[in-house]
Amino acid sequence: MPFQIDYKRSADKIIRIENSTDASLINKTILKINSYTLSSPEETETFLDAYSKGNTVKVFFTDHTTVEAALINYYSVLYIFLSWLIGSSFFAIGIVVLIKAKAYKPARLFHWVTVFTALMIMMTWGYYNIEPKPFGYLIREILHLSVSIIPALFLHFTLSFPREKIIGNKKRLSLLYTFSFLVFGLLTYSFVLILLEPTSSRINAYVISYNLSRVFLIICVIIGIAVFIHSYKNSPIESDKKKLKWILFGLFLGPLGFVLFWTLPIIIFRKPMVSEEIVLILISIIPITFGISIVKYHLMDIDQVINRSVVYFFVIGVLLLLYLLIISLLANFAIQVESKVFSIITALTVVLLFQPLKNKTQKFVDKKFFRVQYDFREELKKFFDEIANSFDIKLLAHTVVARIESLLPVKKIGFFILSEKDKLQLVTHHNFDLLINRTIKFQRENLKTDLSLPVAVPSSIEPGVLIETADLEVFRRWGINLVFPIKSTKDELHGFLVLGEKKSESRFTVEDIDLISAVVGRMAVSIDRIKLQEKLLAKRLESERLKELNQMKSYFISSVSHDMKTPLTSIKMFAELLKSSKEINSDKAGEYLEMIEGETNRLTRLIDNVLDFSKIERGIKEYHLENISLNEVVSRTMKMMQYQFKLHKFEVEQNLSEKEKLIYADKDAVEEALLNLLSNSIKYSGDNKIIKVTTQLENNFMILSVEDKGIGIDKDNLKNIFNPFFRINSKMMQKSGGAGLGLSIVKHIMDAHKGKIEVQSEFGKGSKFSSIFPVVPE
Repeated sequence: MPFQIDYKRSADKIIRIENSTDASLINKTILKINSYTLSSPEETETFLDAYSKGNTVKVFFTDHTTVEAALINYYSVLYIFLSWLIGSSFFAIGIVVLIKAKAYKPARLFHWVTVFTALMIMMTWGYYNIEPKPFGYLIREILHLSVSIIPALFLHFTLSFPREKIIGNKKRLSLLYTFSFLVFGLLTYSFVLILLEPTSSRINAYVISYNLSRVFLIICVIIGIAVFIHSYKNSPIESDKKKLKWILFGLFLGPLGFVLFWTLPIIIFRKPMVSEEIVLILISIIPITFGISIVKYHLMDIDQVINRSVVYFFVIGVLLLLYLLIISLLANFAIQVESKVFSIITALTVVLLFQPLKNKTQKFVDKKFFRVQYDFREELKKFFDEIANSFDIKLLAHTVVARIESLLPVKKIGFFILSEKDKLQLVTHHNFDLLINRTIKFQRENLKTDLSLPVAVPSSIEPGVLIETADLEVFRRWGINLVFPIKSTKDELHGFLVLGEKKSESRFTVEDIDLISAVVGRMAVSIDRIKLQEKLLAKRLESERLKELNQMKSYFISSVSHDMKTPLTSIKMFAELLKSSKEINSDKAGEYLEMIEGETNRLTRLIDNVLDFSKIERGIKEYHLENISLNEVVSRTMKMMQYQFKLHKFEVEQNLSEKEKLIYADKDAVEEALLNLLSNSIKYSGDNKIIKVTTQLENNFMILSVEDKGIGIDKDNLKNIFNPFFRINSKMMQKSGGAGLGLSIVKHIMDAHKGKIEVQSEFGKGSKFSSIFPVVPE
């Protein structure tokens, strides 16, 4: 009709005129339309649905006046367009969900819910006497079927998603669908009665039947929401919780909005709170959120969606109130200012306040309503910072394993590093005890993948996650469910992060995979950095070592040249004396010859040391082992050194053990070791020229000790004295000469004899070197 009616419980009063200039009709109370007394918008709409646009009806008023009103379109073009657009979107989303998850029962139920919802939206109340008439009646029957079956289908869906809750209990579902068809039958029956004879009582009965379907919808929506909330609270599976969050988010904005703003107000106040266009827009959110939940719930982070929705709803609301307040204040205190200036000032104020208000609101909402996610993001940020700041691969591995175990509790976790020889070594772990101190051969040639994806047991991963299928037998044998290759930006494989089953025994979700993938990516970058730093450090140390070695070799050449020159000079000098002195007596000649022999032996030992060290460096030094007497070797060596002792005026004490046992050794090597120890004692004894040589048997070991009272060695240098070319940086040591090879040769000899060399020394008080040889078993 061309006017808007305000429906009260006692009277129906005209409050607005459409397409008419007769303003006298406003505030008049309608008594009847044609010959029918109608008491609600639904009754009036039901009665008028029998007429088309342009038909006229008689409207009787309580003041005994009558008006013939020409009917106009009830629905606007915008509403019809939105109805078909949103109905089509329901239908399309239902089809997509069915195609994507045809084997999933909730997907099939959702499909039918969307199909009947689309029909309900597009087949709403309207003119049903269109030609041919059965077609109009069919449209109304499709509407009746849709409004009757949707509540049952929706409740059935809630009881099946994300997991079945009424397995084996078909009786309740049968009762539910039976009631739906009873409602459908009641609507059809009451509609047929109107077609036969449209009386006021029959129209009222039809409206009551239709309201029954609305009550049925309200009850099913409330029960469904309660079921979803119960499922959300009690589900131990994180992926199910996220799916249910999408559902609840859609329900909050969709069906709940429809019930609160349309259905309930019609039942209680006999008119809706908002226009049908707004209701349609609210309902359009449902298929989107439900479809995402069923097919691809991880398309977006639902917590982030809810978070941002709360933030922007609050911010926009506050700014809108602020806008109105500023307008009001400026209107009161600056009346002279033009209205455009008001708008400009207010708009600028709102723009300036938006970002800081949004940031503060975001932080508040994060902390108060999304505390777990907020704390998780903060912890994850700290986690990534720790990874970025790690300077050692072992420390990095320990950090990652410990953190992942706290964020994502698993029964097993381990980090394996790949060596240059393609050996996998366990660096740190939890519950991989069998692999401690063991290496695993990594067989690249047997790989069936480029390791660009995680490798997993499919049954332990949520469907839809991209993975490489694992060798099930191997994975089950070691209790492994998921493996992440750690690859550099240049596709170099560094190692693997290996995980067992979740402690909750649930599947790994896409969020779990994304989290660990992000961690592994950060690890790869950090390992690249650490290895680069190690290479640079190694190059620097190598450069310094080569520089030091070069200096040592230069000193070695200088020392050897000096050490060789000294005995050669003596030999030449005494040889010339013998040659030039014709009247030299035999005793003097014998003394000169003895000195020449001693210096020759000294020169021989020096050359032997250089040659032996060269063999040791090249790995070709050989030892000829046999059972020998240590005391005999010591006695012979001491005789060889008599010239040196006499020359340097040393007091020598020799004490050989009477309880001697044979040792399995190379007697020339043992002799060489003792000669080097004695030579060192002579060089570094200073003014206190005392040397003590002893042998003793102790616990199946023969111990040869050389002790002096010389300058000694400080603690800081003791660890380096067996290194080739090492020289203590002191004036006294430098004056003593030497090539720095003697003790390194002694160490090599003792190692080759499965013995050891021990040293006791105190700076300024002397040193004691003990060569310990295992005895020959009896």
